This record gives sequence, structure tokens and C-alpha cells, in this order.
Amino acid sequence: PVVARAWARVRARARAMAAAVAADKGASAAAIAADYPRTYDGTLAALSSLISGRRRGSGIAWEETFGMMGVYLETLGIADDIKALPVVHVAGTKGKGSTCVLAESILRSSGRRTALFTSPHLVDVRERIRINGRLISKAEWTKRFWEVWDKLWAAAQSAGADAGGPPLMPAYFRFLTLLALYVFVKSSEPFDAVLLEVGLGGRLDATNVVKRPVVCGITHLGLDHVELLGDTVGKIAYEKAGIMKPGVDVVTAEGQEAEADEVLRARSADVGAPLSVARPLHSYAGCAPRSIELGLAGAHQHENAAVAVALCRKLAAHERSHGPASSEARAAAEEAALARGELPHAWRTGLESATWPGRAQIVPDSGYGGPEDGDDDAAESDDSDGSGDAIDEHPPPTKSAAPNLTFYMDGAHTPESMVLCAEWFAKAQSRQAAPGPRDEVALLFNIMDERSPEELLAPLSATLEANGVRVSRALFTPPNSSYKSVSSASPAVADNLERSLVWQERLRSTWDGLPRRQPNQGSSAVVPSLRDTLAALRARAAEVRPAKVRVLVTGSLYIIGDLLKMLRRPPR
Repeated sequence: PVVARAWARVRARARAMAAAVAADKGASAAAIAADYPRTYDGTLAALSSLISGRRRGSGIAWEETFGMMGVYLETLGIADDIKALPVVHVAGTKGKGSTCVLAESILRSSGRRTALFTSPHLVDVRERIRINGRLISKAEWTKRFWEVWDKLWAAAQSAGADAGGPPLMPAYFRFLTLLALYVFVKSSEPFDAVLLEVGLGGRLDATNVVKRPVVCGITHLGLDHVELLGDTVGKIAYEKAGIMKPGVDVVTAEGQEAEADEVLRARSADVGAPLSVARPLHSYAGCAPRSIELGLAGAHQHENAAVAVALCRKLAAHERSHGPASSEARAAAEEAALARGELPHAWRTGLESATWPGRAQIVPDSGYGGPEDGDDDAAESDDSDGSGDAIDEHPPPTKSAAPNLTFYMDGAHTPESMVLCAEWFAKAQSRQAAPGPRDEVALLFNIMDERSPEELLAPLSATLEANGVRVSRALFTPPNSSYKSVSSASPAVADNLERSLVWQERLRSTWDGLPRRQPNQGSSAVVPSLRDTLAALRARAAEVRPAKVRVLVTGSLYIIGDLLKMLRRPPR
């Protein structure tokens, strides 16, 4: 009866929304037949039908769709169950994913059972839902996916029919959030921590359906997604602060802009959520930047690690008062060390062993990804036993590998993160081996066409130049994958290639037109496919051998994910 009444309320909204949904061919699962193969690939086809194709900020009101999340939880029968999950909820402009990964690694290293939900994925959609640091198996994904799909589809069909419109299935990210929560609730063993990364914003993000987390975190704030969140850092801070809950501790990063800090403190007082600033990592014994090597590279990760440590400390405090005796003892010992200004050994191990593909990741050429390899699907495991062990994280290089070719990957996507990316690259290439006189640096860049190339390429170029990095050639190529669909296979060329190449030319002309102190900044080119780009880079590496070719790959995580897949380095 409760679910029936909830869907009855949805029907009233549906009548107003039906025309907009029907006009958008991809907005509803009704656009494609509901009878998908009950296989893993079938789940990807069904999931793709939930991708709207609309630009952010258009169409159905964000607030309306967020309001339906509670209805979906009731339909799935987990509205009460998620209240028991020990959730650590993290929002922010920069570093929210890294902070979740660092915190999860700390907690897992200290013997806790963890669940993690992050976005986006690079190669495999299952990367978004991890248990104890590993992707869930294809078998588990497929089983839980269809359980969620069937329950929501049946209810949506009824609501849509009564409203005179198509079934109102949750859109892509909301469905994935519901699936993650469902997987966590249905797990055979309870979790000590469930870490949820906000997808976009906070106040109206799908993850904010969790009403009683253990602790919340807000990482560094800046300008991003201004079309939805607002055009000032204060407006954005207000949206991020929407994850605050009465009586729930909130940890924020040190050094927020004054406007953002003021908004966070005001919202904290209004909501009744105690706010604290994370203690700097270097203030713990032996944790100065040169004394600890974080698993995630880059100086900015020390700020994220500080927030992660503070979140874990709050979680441990919760365990001391709410957990079983074994958890209380462990948490008490950890607090004793932290109070002395020391990181517990397991926590330090967690920080040092954390991994986050596509973020400050260095990958030597494997030789895979050439025309001789055929379908890129060969890089994937069928994962039939659910263990995930069939994936070879470091496959042996092939004969076509260029031993002097290395990729430096970082999915930076804001002006600030471009600066950090360039600084990391400059230090990382020098740390590996001092650049020789004939060594070359190439840039492989792409961003989605909703972003401003001037705002991203200008700080990237200026910071590289300021750090003495000369880009010999800048390459602009479309990714193979698309944000419009989810698939286990990548096409050989981008969807809508002609339109995509026009955008690549825009990126190239922006790069070529940037002001530089040194006029001789090498060549630039648009390459129609990632496979052709990889072939060109290998050919250049062969020409200059034994000199090294270092390639900075940045901008879109799509192109990084496609490159990792071609090189057969999928996240595990």
C-alpha cells in the first residue's frame, strides 16, 4: 500500500512530464523494448536506454526527479534497510573520488569490510560498485541488476500507463545509485563502512537519498558545472552543503575560498551539522610530503588524504559508541595513536597502497591496441567465476611495444586541476629519469564539447611552460566510447566522427593560438581515431629510440578509459 500510494503521487507528476520525456528519444526506457537478454551484455543495453542524451540543465526539473528517489527505494523494498548502512558521504568539486578511495583503502587496510560507490567508470561499468576494493563479479552484477530493473519497470509501466505517457524509469546515474545501494543492502555480510561519492552537486544528487550517514565530507570547492550549480563558488558551496544532515559531523578541506567557507559554516549552523576542518596530513608524525608516498600521486593528494583521515577518525569514533566490542577495541587503539599525533600503521599502509586508475597514473606501453590485436574485447575477462582474477592487471608486453614510450594519465577537467596535472607531470617525468636532450613530450587531449577549451588548455599550457616542459607535438583525437551508451566493446572510431573531428579542430586551434613565452612549441594535429594516435606515437618512439617519448593524456576520462582498454590495463 505504501508503494502504491507513492506511485500514485508520481502519476500526477508524470502527466506534466510525459510530453517532455516522450519528445526526448533517449529519456525513457520505453524508447527501447523491455525484453533485453538476461545476460551481462543485456544489462548494458538496458542501462544505455536510460541515458537521456539531453545536456545537463535541460528538460525535466532536477528537483522533480530527485524527489522520485524515495519512491524508487520503496519500490525496491530497501527504504528502511539503507538507514542501517554506515555511510560516509563525500561531495566536492575536486578530489571527492580520490578522498573516497583513500578513505576506503585506510578502512580496508585496518581490517574493516568496505563498500564503495564512485563515478564515472573508465573501462567497465562495474568499477562504480566495489566491495572490499574489488569490482563485483559479472554474475553478481547481472543478478542484482535484473532484480532492480524488473521491480522498477513493473511499477513504472503501471504509473506511465495511468498517466498517459511512457514508463518513468530512473535515469542512468540514479539507476546506478539505486543498484549500488541494493547490492550493498543484499550483501551476505554487513559492512563496517559504505563510502558514497556524490555524482554532481550534493543537495539534489541521487546519493543524497541517504538521510542518516555516519559522517559527511566536503573536499576542495571551485567552479564547475555552473549551468546547474551556480556561477559563483558560494552558490556551488550551497549545493555541496546540501549533503549536511542534523547531528551528523561534517569534515571539510583546509584552505577553502573565503566565500565557500562562509557558506559552509552558515549551512552547518542552520542544519545543525557540526563542521570541522581536516587536520593537515603533515601534522602527523612521519607524514611530511617527503616522508610518506601516497598511493595517489600529486601534491594535492595530501589535502585529500587529510580529509580521508579525518573521515575515518569520525567513523572510528562512531564505532566506539555504536559498534561491537571488537570494533570498539580497534577504534580505541586507533584514537589513542591519533591523539598522540601518529597515524596508525594500518592507516598509513592504506594511504600508501591506494590506487585510482586514470588519476596521476603512469603506464608504460604494453604493445597492445594495434590493428593486429583485432577486437579490443580480447582485453576483457568473462569473469565467469565471479572472482575477477582472470583479468591480468599487468599483461606482458608484445613485440610491438615501444620500450621508450610511456603514458602519463590524469583526468583533469577544471582549470585548477589542469594546473595540478601539469605540475604532477613535470615532477613525475623528472623523478623517473631526468629528460635527455632528445626526449620528447607529447600531449594527447580531449574534452566533451560542453566544456570550454580555452579555460582548460590555457592553464595547462602555461603551467607546463613554467615548469620547463616543452610539448613537441599536441594530438587531439575523439574517444572511442560515448557517454550516450554503455558497452563491453569499444568501436574502432568515435560515434558521429565528422562532428567529433570538427570539435577536435576547435581544440587544436585553441592550443595553437595560446600565448607562449617560447614561440617554438612544436606541432599539433587532429587524428581521427585513438588507434591511429597510438600507432603514430609508437612510430615516433621507434624513430627517436633510445630517446624517450612521454605522453601526457588528460582532459576527458573517456579517452583515458579507452586508452587503458587498448593497452589492456583495465581497472580490477
